Amino acid sequence: LEKDSRNPGYNCNLTVVRDYSAVTAACVMIRMDVFQAVGGFNEQFVVGFNDTDLCLRIRAAGYSVLYDGFTALYHLESATRTQNGSVEHPEDDTRLRERWPRYFTDGDPFYSPLLAARGSDHTLRQDFGCKGHMAARATDLHAKPRRARRRNRCS
Repeated sequence: LEKDSRNPGYNCNLTVVRDYSAVTAACVMIRMDVFQAVGGFNEQFVVGFNDTDLCLRIRAAGYSVLYDGFTALYHLESATRTQNGSVEHPEDDTRLRERWPRYFTDGDPFYSPLLAARGSDHTLRQDFGCKGHMAARATDLHAKPRRARRRNRCS
């Protein structure tokens, strides 16, 4: 790959090493003792989300799931399945939602609450992450500077 040929992703997240809740197992490195400690892949996930489930179990066991932004690979998601029409896997989707409901109700802790939960373009949420409560901000341009205080977060 040419140095500047790849998409750096939103906020350049695809160019750094950082934590994620889950990564694809299409190319993954896991210590064997960690893989065995969490029980490996759950074969109840027949088509999809076995890698997501594995990563979430690894995190639940106290380990980190890291993405290496310095590695560049091509992954043609479900390329073989699109040819035979077996991309859909609603049973696995239901199984993941039942097993990890917190990620679907509270959201992914590594995804900004200010961004829309659906879509692939990382647009801002319509309610700006504050569930409809907008914080007022007043500024007096002639006032002396004050030390910033942390305000309560939106709930």
